[in-house]
Amino acid sequence: MSYSMRKQKGAALLVSLMILVIISLIGIAAMRTSLFNAKISTSAKASTMVFEGAETAISAVFKEGRYVDLLDPGQIFASAISAPGVIIDRCVTGSSLYKPGACTSVDFLDQRDLVKSGSRTAVVGRELNAGAAGEGGNRISGANRYVYFQFATAAKGEMPVLNIEQHTIQEFALRGLDVADF
Repeated sequence: MSYSMRKQKGAALLVSLMILVIISLIGIAAMRTSLFNAKISTSAKASTMVFEGAETAISAVFKEGRYVDLLDPGQIFASAISAPGVIIDRCVTGSSLYKPGACTSVDFLDQRDLVKSGSRTAVVGRELNAGAAGEGGNRISGANRYVYFQFATAAKGEMPVLNIEQHTIQEFALRGLDVADF
């Protein structure tokens, strides 16, 4: 019995240490892969949130454009039509889709204060409809004419915590009465 104990000389200890090292390396590799996947997932989620913030700002401009009131100086299209070339800033917050002005440091879209969303809109063109009266043309009654106001809106969604920005530009037109006729 003493002969077999002398011959082993710690082989079991060496084998168990090798197995422990291999298991540790596999565990470290799995942990690194898991952390890498978590970073990718977080980045994808943050990018989606920022993109949705920019799209929300564009959507707010469209929503405000459905009901143009030329007598309301705070209304985005009334302001743009009455003063062509003026750029109108809007900030989208959790409590208001139409906050006038650019976003400040405390204006966030979400409840967790992560995403900021805002837009800039300007009239980029004005064109009389050249069609004939009664065929979708430029006359609706008497001397009143349709005018197509062409707008451009640049929206920005951002997540300052992760330094991520997303920009979206949308051009569109609204048809209305020529203001010169009034």
